[in-house]
Amino acid sequence: QQLPSLEKNYSKEHEKFYQLPFLENTKEAQQKIMEAANNCKSTYEGMAGVVTNLTQMNRDMFPIDDATQFATVVQQLVIASGKGESEALSTQKLLARAFQSSIVDASTLTRIQRTAPALYEQIASAIGVSTEELQNMAKQGQLTSQQLKDAIIGSKDAAQTAFDNLDFSISDAMTNIRNQWGYFVDDINSTVGVTQTIAKGMVSAFSRL
Repeated sequence: QQLPSLEKNYSKEHEKFYQLPFLENTKEAQQKIMEAANNCKSTYEGMAGVVTNLTQMNRDMFPIDDATQFATVVQQLVIASGKGESEALSTQKLLARAFQSSIVDASTLTRIQRTAPALYEQIASAIGVSTEELQNMAKQGQLTSQQLKDAIIGSKDAAQTAFDNLDFSISDAMTNIRNQWGYFVDDINSTVGVTQTIAKGMVSAFSRL
């Protein structure tokens, strides 16, 4: 049951890419997202959902590569601060609201400060202001969504450094393997439709051990 279920989850996320008519190389984009997910201890499904949402919401500001880099930095900074993937994904949804307008809403920034203080501090640092000054910029309508995007993507080295200090657990390894295996299963199934055959073959092989 697990193998078809895993393939189904991946197919569901891949379908979202097929709905992006401007995307020239779907498989390449999926590969990049899988690698990004593995680089921040996150599931492919979660990362793909964030990237697709950003790209669909604002294609000009977030081509696939930028959306993937943005999502990676946010995941790394939030997870490195001690929070889990689900909390990081919630922060991603919150951040996405900031890009619905060219000016970042002060209330959205306040929520980011409250739920992801490490990310908030890094944004301020990247822009070159204190956390108080950052909030004042938003209140005065002086913080643009482009500045926010640039600050986060520009923090990729700081995010990677913070993330590299984390331990790599068995659970993290299993997530990584699951991502790669799911990608492989979906790829071969979309090509020749052999998921069921492989699943039965695996069961047969293990039953003889």
